[in-house]
Amino acid sequence: MTPQERIIFALDVPEKQEALKFVHQLEGLVTFYKVGWELFLAEGLGLVRELKSRGHRVFLDLKIQDDVDETVKRYIQVAVREQIDLVTLHGSEKLFRTARQAKGEAPLQLLSLTLLSNMDESAMKEIGLLDNGTGFCLPFDKAEDYVTWKATRTFEAGADGFIASGRFVKIVRGLFKGRQPLIVSPGVRPSGSSHAEHKNVLTPREAILTGSDYLVVGRPIRDASSPQAVTQGIVREIEEALASQASGSAKISVD
Repeated sequence: MTPQERIIFALDVPEKQEALKFVHQLEGLVTFYKVGWELFLAEGLGLVRELKSRGHRVFLDLKIQDDVDETVKRYIQVAVREQIDLVTLHGSEKLFRTARQAKGEAPLQLLSLTLLSNMDESAMKEIGLLDNGTGFCLPFDKAEDYVTWKATRTFEAGADGFIASGRFVKIVRGLFKGRQPLIVSPGVRPSGSSHAEHKNVLTPREAILTGSDYLVVGRPIRDASSPQAVTQGIVREIEEALASQASGSAKISVD
């Protein structure tokens, strides 16, 4: 992949015309777009089809959760029919086995959400993803343990890759020796930009060097006075990281 192809721009806007304004502005810099619930509820598959007709790749980020098998199969079959490139699922091994069966040999890739990028260990305890002393929780003391458990079980059940952010990218990349699942990292922030509500943040350079394949960037580009200039800066950070990687001089530590 070229550095430009590694950027997924999050079209977190409320309607089609605003989304296409960004697509026009970023022509030649971005070829991959994320469509989440806001834009999908407003515009449906029409916007997805418009992006595909322009030759772009589409990441449909609806975080589909466990449901009856028939519903999951039908969702995946629509994604295959519409030639969507990536979809997110968030649930059990059964969810991934069903989705894997439904997609067959199609190039659609199923991504398992390991942990939302705005969650820290306090939030995880609050909803029972870590041991909170109540007995009504998962038996993990650290976020790393939960992420390892989630990634391992969903990969074996049929996930093609993962949504992983911050320090968890390196952890997930190291889990599957000899195998290379796809890793997509949200919450990526160019050097010097605001982290907003994200707790698990990497710069483009850090993301590449810790093992990310694709970097999801939204607000730093969307809210910039010059979206093109910010995107070009991200491309340069990716290029520098890839050059360091190729030369063997890359050193990085993500706590």
